[in-house]
Amino acid sequence: MEREAVTVRIPGDLLHQARQLREGSESFNEMVVEAIARKVRRRQSLDSNKMNLS
Repeated sequence: MEREAVTVRIPGDLLHQARQLREGSESFNEMVVEAIARKVRRRQSLDSNKMNLS
């Protein structure tokens, strides 16, 4: 998968919590990519369900 660099502004308290919750050698980038991937899959699923109900 090709990657692009982006700048994201994250509230300090949320960033602090995220850093504390990283697992083992997981990078912050890996954590953010996984969170975005989960959100995209969730929204795609919700959109698919909406289409099926119409």
